[in-house]
Amino acid sequence: MMQWTMLLGLSALLGAATALWHPHRPSFIRRMVPPDAVTVETARRWGGHVLWIDARGEKAYRRGHIDGALRLTESEWEQLLPAVRQAWAGAGLSHLETSPSPEVPEEGMGGLVDRAIVVYREDESSDGLTRIADLLREVFPDSAIFTLAGGWEAWRAGGEGRR
Repeated sequence: MMQWTMLLGLSALLGAATALWHPHRPSFIRRMVPPDAVTVETARRWGGHVLWIDARGEKAYRRGHIDGALRLTESEWEQLLPAVRQAWAGAGLSHLETSPSPEVPEEGMGGLVDRAIVVYREDESSDGLTRIADLLREVFPDSAIFTLAGGWEAWRAGGEGRR
């Protein structure tokens, strides 16, 4: 019995060591990507059909942001929302249908919308990202609103951005 216990303990120890240090170990913590997320590649294909919402603080925004992005945070919602409303309505796009899923826009927006709102923060795990997107869905219920998978970090990794 003692040999079986030692063998079992040694196996568990070796398994744990492999899981921790093996270069091709599986990820035990999955990165949760919001279901409404679109990839950087997809958003870039949309080109000028995106109203970008930067949901980061003012300092981060000043350090760099996607060209044309408007800043909107929950703490400054009342002050910053009018500019977003103006940009959306000024483009004559507030009446557009909602896209049923990110897959439809990946195929040229499926003919359902001419423009989408994409919200980003530092990365998709940033606190408040989906909250800002949900608040925008309340304000613009008939609009296609997505989050950017990977956020600002993913966008910058692609070599684009603005000071």
